[in-house]
Amino acid sequence: MNKKLLLIFLLSSLVLHLGCGSSSVSSNIAVSPSTNTPTGGGDPATIWSSVLLTNIEISSTSGVETLNPEFSKDISTYTLQVPNPIDSITLTPTAEDQYAGVTVKIDGTVVARANSYNINLVAGVAKTIEIEITSGSEKKIYTITVTRELSTNANLSSMEIKSNGVSLITSPSFHKNTIIYSATVPITLNSISIEPVLEDATATLEANANGSSIALNSSDNYTVNLNQGYNIINIIVTAQNNIDKKSYTIVITRGNTDANLSNIQIVNDGNTAILINPSFDENTTNYSAQLESTDTSVIVTAVSSDPNAEIEIDGTVVSSGFQSNNIIVNSGVKVIPIKVTSSDLSTQKTYTIFAVKP
Repeated sequence: MNKKLLLIFLLSSLVLHLGCGSSSVSSNIAVSPSTNTPTGGGDPATIWSSVLLTNIEISSTSGVETLNPEFSKDISTYTLQVPNPIDSITLTPTAEDQYAGVTVKIDGTVVARANSYNINLVAGVAKTIEIEITSGSEKKIYTITVTRELSTNANLSSMEIKSNGVSLITSPSFHKNTIIYSATVPITLNSISIEPVLEDATATLEANANGSSIALNSSDNYTVNLNQGYNIINIIVTAQNNIDKKSYTIVITRGNTDANLSNIQIVNDGNTAILINPSFDENTTNYSAQLESTDTSVIVTAVSSDPNAEIEIDGTVVSSGFQSNNIIVNSGVKVIPIKVTSSDLSTQKTYTIFAVKP
């Protein structure tokens, strides 16, 4: 009886041992992230994968730029507009699945794989960026269209006015935000050159002088023929966007405003000097001269302070320091006007001699 019980106990222990052993048999199967297939035997395993991005970061010298619309992994199309001074951006896409394939195309051309991509921008030209994510047979494409704004800069960085290669002094001195200047040149100067320099090379220049267009010559300057007196010159800068404009105006005065005489002399037809009363002074404009009853004519000589001023004696133009024609005098008072016009044509002054003949 004891032997039977012992045999039953041994058989039960063996069965229990075998049962516990089979339940502890390992079924470990490694999964390859690159192929998503099991290794080490066993049935194919189903694992998680994604073709989405968790972020698209675009940065520039101004900081992180904001896409339109704001990034969402489920939105695949975006636009971005950056100011003109930004000429490049850095693109950093982040895949949700680190094992997914990421391909970046710029304007249809695949660029070398990297964590970040530097992309140069041309003003006014849209740049198309495609980010393609693949995992197995799945694929998703995110598209970003980036536009760099056209320049609004319509400034000059400098402007020189020259005569025979020598810079003229303008009032005030040049500053890009000052738009009106003036300068005075002698009457003997017939032309000047103006050399404007654009602050932004994408802007364009045009100019006119006294209402007529003038062309930029091969030396990148404008030659301006000067009229006597005032000359108004406009240098017009148009920004790249063809909207923003700035006009710089230069007023060149050729000649000066002096319309004074420095002396007046009068003689009779016998070339005898006749005194004027009062004695000459440039600020005194009215004089009398006492003639003899035998005088039939007089000659007047006027000298201008500015030798380039125009003098007209009794209606006839006479050069400074030269005698007038014979001026017939009859009994009574002969009014002899001497009109002086400044060399810049801006000022006129009339001196008058009242010649009295008995």
